[in-house]
Amino acid sequence: FNPALSIHLLPYFLALTVISAAVSFFIYRSNPANPNDHIAEDITHQNPLELRVALIFGILYIAFSLATQYTLTYFGGKGLNVLSLIVGFTDIDPFLLNLFQGKYAGITLATISAASLQAVASNNILKMIYALSLGDKSIRRYILVGFSIIIVCNILVIFLI
Repeated sequence: FNPALSIHLLPYFLALTVISAAVSFFIYRSNPANPNDHIAEDITHQNPLELRVALIFGILYIAFSLATQYTLTYFGGKGLNVLSLIVGFTDIDPFLLNLFQGKYAGITLATISAASLQAVASNNILKMIYALSLGDKSIRRYILVGFSIIIVCNILVIFLI
């Protein structure tokens, strides 16, 4: 959607991808449990292309478009930073798509990059909370350590921008 932004963000996302893969590898290697010890639950899948999901995505896209435009108009880049942290606790895809496609006056690539990474960091916090509350107690330590490392690295990358 935005070639200049993708080139700007590429090294940061590559670094975060390598860090996430390394954390996953070390957690996988340190877990002595046999994967056959747990019986897999039967999970029913829904069609991701059904109309209801598309409608929700469309509504979120419009809502985030309006919220982003309002925030930038009245609060500028600092407001976008706050909005990105809040949005991270929702579905970040519509927000990021809107941010990547938008042509906002006075907003630099660095500001959009930082907002994107802030949304990702707060979304990872939400995922960690989900995993800790819904996951098995035996893996909570791995979840906490793994997500914490990834979130801290994400925050450090934001300060590099």
